[in-house]
Amino acid sequence: MAMAVGVAFQRPPLVLHRCARTSISVHPTGRAGALRGGGRYWGYRTARGVGATSQGPTKLAASGPSEQVAARSGVDPRTLPGDPSLFVLTNVTMGPKKIEFMKAASKLVADSLSKPESYVGVCVQDGLDLIWGGEDTPAALCTLNSIGAINLANNKSVSEGLCTLFEDFGIPADRYYINFTDFSRENVAYNGATFAG
Repeated sequence: MAMAVGVAFQRPPLVLHRCARTSISVHPTGRAGALRGGGRYWGYRTARGVGATSQGPTKLAASGPSEQVAARSGVDPRTLPGDPSLFVLTNVTMGPKKIEFMKAASKLVADSLSKPESYVGVCVQDGLDLIWGGEDTPAALCTLNSIGAINLANNKSVSEGLCTLFEDFGIPADRYYINFTDFSRENVAYNGATFAG
């Protein structure tokens, strides 16, 4: 059963509390994990102590801004859009235009995959030793990872967009590869937990 902050379900009675360094949250399986909100770390206690299990309704206390929004909206962390991450390796030195390229690539990924740009990560390593077809001429190797949204239409949109962006750096359309990887939610971590919980 999915757990939403502020919604009761059959599990141990819990109350979130602030922890100095460690954070623990409850998943529907009863396993411990992590939960962070608004820069604060939260853990849980039950009637039997931290991490103990017993039967009874769950009660989550939301006191930080992020927790209050989650409680009002009923948003389950496991329903968040997930990680689109773009990695670009190139032998071209991009110079001062590099940050512009990264921002444009970030927007491209968000638009193409229909995900919020706030979840998009872009890493560009330029000026590398990289050859293509045995020649040291402008080229790029790219990887785009995402939880879902990897399909023919979206991949084509990203490829066309990167092709246009690469033109400013003299990288021809036939001298770059993009590998698209569709990760399952349990294989991507964020904010002290995985997107699966």
